[in-house]
Formats: sequence, C-alpha cells, structure tokens
Amino acid sequence: MDCITFWNGLHTIGSNIFSLDNGKNRVIMDFGMPDENYDHDSGMPAAEALISAGKLPKIPYLFDTRQFTKRFPGIHDSEFQSQAVFVSHLHLDHNSGLKYLPEGTDVYMSEAAKNLYDALLMCGMEVEVAADLHGVPFNETVQVGDYSVSFIENDHDTIGSAGILIEGGNQRILHSGDVRKNGYHPGNMETFIEQAQPVDLLMIEGTSFSFLSDSSDDVQRTERDLLDDFTQLLIDEDKNIVINPYPRNIDRLTSLNRLSIKMDRPIYWDAEFSKLLKIYTDDPVHTWTDLEDTKHRVIQLHFSDIEKISGLSPGTYIHMNGEPLGDYDPRYEIMQTILQRSQFEFKDYSVSGHASKADILTIAESVNPQRVVPWHTFEPEKQGTALRKNGMTPFIPKKETPYLLSDILKP
Repeated sequence: MDCITFWNGLHTIGSNIFSLDNGKNRVIMDFGMPDENYDHDSGMPAAEALISAGKLPKIPYLFDTRQFTKRFPGIHDSEFQSQAVFVSHLHLDHNSGLKYLPEGTDVYMSEAAKNLYDALLMCGMEVEVAADLHGVPFNETVQVGDYSVSFIENDHDTIGSAGILIEGGNQRILHSGDVRKNGYHPGNMETFIEQAQPVDLLMIEGTSFSFLSDSSDDVQRTERDLLDDFTQLLIDEDKNIVINPYPRNIDRLTSLNRLSIKMDRPIYWDAEFSKLLKIYTDDPVHTWTDLEDTKHRVIQLHFSDIEKISGLSPGTYIHMNGEPLGDYDPRYEIMQTILQRSQFEFKDYSVSGHASKADILTIAESVNPQRVVPWHTFEPEKQGTALRKNGMTPFIPKKETPYLLSDILKP
C-alpha cells in the first residue's frame, strides 16, 4: 500500500516536502527550509537542532542520527530497500536542506538545475554537500524500486525548474513545483500539462492565494515589463543606477546584461555575479572591484555590499527580487535606512516567480486530476475553496500525518 506524508509546506510559502513509500521504497520531493536558524548552544548536531526547531522535516530513516543526543531512527535503522530525494528547482526553500543529508543519499534534479548548482558552487554561491547529486534530462525516467520518477520542464524564475511526475502502482502523482506564466518561457506550461496527463493526484503551489485580492489581482508584471522599465530608466536617468537582482534567475541576468550593453550603459557586476554570467553568456561582462564614482554608472550590488552605496553620488536603487526579498526580512529595513541616508531613490522592479490565482486554477483544471492538494501557500483553505468552485476536488492534508494514497483517491 502506498503511503504519502506531507512534512512541510502546508501553511507556508516554500519548504514544501512530501514522501511517498510502499514499505520497500521511498521517494521524497524537495528538501528546503524556511531558514537555518537554530540554537547553536544546544549541544545537538546541526541536523538534530534544526529538526528540533522545526526547520528540517522530522523524517525517520533519512538522516545519520548516530551522533544525535536523543533517539531518532536514522539511515542505519532503515528497512527501505531504496530511497531518493528529488528537487524541483534550486531555490533555497526547495534545496537548502540538502547539506544535512548523509553521504550516499541519492538526490536527483534536472540536468539544467545540476549545471546551475555546479556553476553556483564554482562562483561561491552554493555549498558542497555530502549527498550524491545527479542531473537528469527532462522527461527521462529515474527508477527508485517500484517508482518511476521524471522531471517535466515548467516556467519559473530559475533555469532547470521542473514539475516532478511519480508513477507507481498504476497511479500518477504530479508535484507541480513552482510555476508561472509571466516569465521567459510561458509556453513551457502548455507542454508541461500535455506531458503530465493523466494525473491522479496533483500537488500545486498556491503562493498567490496567500495575499489579499483586489480588482487587479491577476494582472501580473512580466519579465518583459521589467526589461521595458529598465530600458526607459537607462534613457531617462543620468545618475548612478544600482540594481539588486537574484543570481539564480539566469535568464534575467543575461537579458539585463545584453540590454545594458546595447544601450551603451553596461552594468558593472560584482566578482561572483560576473563569474556566473560568463558561464551563461558570450556577451561582454563588466566587473567592478572598487566602486569608483562616475555619477553615471549602472552597478549591481548585493545586500552584503549595501554599505558601499554610501560612496556613490545619489541616484536610483532598483530592487529586482534580490536579497532581502521583502519587508518580512529584518534586513529590508536596514537596506531602506542605508538608501535614505545615501539619498538613493528606491524603486521595486520585482516580477513574481509564481502564477496568478487565475493561472493556478487554469493549470490545475487543464491537468484535470482526480484530487488536488493546495500547498506552498499561507492559505490552503482559500485555495481549496477556489479549486472546488472551479470543479476540482481538493484534499487538504495535515502535517506529518501518513495517508494511504488509496484513501485520498477514493471517489
């Protein structure tokens, strides 16, 4: 009997993790955390302290627990003949827990995502892990005992992003991953739906259901809007421009770099971003070392270097989904204070990596699953109500509760 357990992500944006097992084999989907804060004085190993803090999932037979201070079943106790972890994409809320998996754990991601991981590692933007990481071409099957698992490319704001299809016991389970239709590859979603069908159980993200609605709720900014706004800014603004993009959105980085060169106002990137860009583009890449003030430069500045902005003449600061992402992060207020003190005007050019409510419902309806699990949202009940109104049957699970797949799929 197949058993599915949801370990996290049911009332959060991100950190969504579930496992599926039949007693012999187990697959685990995604392995991120909300953050890595824990009590360093607890005397516990980091993995145990993070589990105790609710940051890592309390999954038995997964961690090496021999150094844990309290009894917890680890890999040395496992009766599973085979198990593996699958990662939908390389955002920290989906992959940051990998570093706590023991040596020999098989971790699979799309080939494009693995290439990105290697590039980030080389640029000092990722960390080495003990687990064995494998890159898999889209639509190629990985066999984990009785389960066949494949990655189907979707559209999100990092390359290599995918939904994950699990086939076993004559049932097909689809983990959508994070999805959108306002990015660089909106056509991927049509192909994604075609390749996934038929689906018995769909897990679909609901980030946009976390926020209050208004009349313009589903009118999203697009990556094209961002580039158009940036083009106009380069034309209109003759002062310093500082940008703060997210490094894992490679399509955006290469597009901004190409556009700035075309407009004869090249972006000067820091050393890490420059190294990363040179892997993904043949266009010239300009790098800053010391921020010489020319009063007319376009400069990429990570939050870790935000104090350096005080050495520049006043200008415009463009936030592009870089760190800190929003005002829920204490660093956001620090950033705003430094910008005000340095007389930089703040503008937010961010573009969501997540589908609108209408697009989420359309995607789910097109997949046409027997049951839908809403997650990756603060408001799964609200998302479930919307799914039901659109003719679908939602299932809202409880955290860390094992369910027989056959019970969830009962007519």
